[in-house]
Amino acid sequence: DVTGTGRCAYLVFQDLCLLSRGEQGEWLKRTSVPPAMGLELVDQILSQQTRLFTSKKVFAALVNRQVCPLVLAVLRDQRSPFPLLVRAMRTAATLFREFGVQIAADCEPVFSALLRYLAGGMS
Repeated sequence: DVTGTGRCAYLVFQDLCLLSRGEQGEWLKRTSVPPAMGLELVDQILSQQTRLFTSKKVFAALVNRQVCPLVLAVLRDQRSPFPLLVRAMRTAATLFREFGVQIAADCEPVFSALLRYLAGGMS
């Protein structure tokens, strides 16, 4: 699938998603990233490298397997701090705008969680 620098990019992005969830990275071991900063970086990478994430299946799978669940978890967690919520909302907007067709099956839960949050009923 992906070799060389593409493989490094894949591993770094995957670990960035894991670290943003408070989990340990598989490639970036013994590294920690504040969740808000991690999600900010994820959003910036998705915004700047949209073509990579829509044209390469292995990167597209990262959006479905890592980014959507990350955003959904933040939006559903009633204890998420405000800076993290802002970044999750921005990332959700990026997902809808740039990857809506690609993540159609994952859009509904993210959109529903976003609407629940905005309506004030984060349950």
